[in-house]
Amino acid sequence: MRVMLFGDSHLAALKNGLAQVAVPDGVEVSFWGTPGNRFRNISWRDGQIVPDDARTAEAFARFGGQGLTRLDPADYDAVVFVGARIRPGAVLPDLLHCLAHPTRHLTPPYMGLVLAEHFLQHTTYQMACNMARDGKTRVLMNMISLETDGKSKKPRQYQIARGASHDHVALLWDITREILAQDDMTFIAQPLDTVVDGFYTDARYGVEGEDAVHKNADYGARILAEIFAALA
Repeated sequence: MRVMLFGDSHLAALKNGLAQVAVPDGVEVSFWGTPGNRFRNISWRDGQIVPDDARTAEAFARFGGQGLTRLDPADYDAVVFVGARIRPGAVLPDLLHCLAHPTRHLTPPYMGLVLAEHFLQHTTYQMACNMARDGKTRVLMNMISLETDGKSKKPRQYQIARGASHDHVALLWDITREILAQDDMTFIAQPLDTVVDGFYTDARYGVEGEDAVHKNADYGARILAEIFAALA
């Protein structure tokens, strides 16, 4: 089975974590990506993901070390979108605020509309939908992880959301899973045991320094394990 992991700078955690994971027999893993600002310069054309200019093509070719300048889904049994500029953490605090609030209530269909609208705003999600619709490969998606705990000041307006339980987060992951399934994709969720204080990632999975967004090899290994389990 040939598996392509495609993504932005969040792909680095998985690339660094690969050594910590037993790759299943018969699985061949490849990486293709570049820092997120280059994602403005890629397009879906003729059933492939193609860089719009030579500099972007060179950046993608360097990351994977295989010289690939385009992603043809037909070359792989599965393509996993990793990070890919899609950040659930942009909407989760507001949804968790209502879920954890004693008097405010949102229905799952409404939360599904909020999440689906957020996802569809991203061209990378649209590319994933196109790829899944073409049916040449299986498409999975692991979105950007929640921000690392302790890296920045916590907004007062989300105090109630920080009291949300893993059950609340699991509900949102279930809704997300249903949305992606409707678009013929498999959702690879952030593991619940990595989530702390409502909508943050446990600090032990963060990178060094003030960077609250990217994660380390240990986190990458966790996600790889989830991917391999989904492909089994």
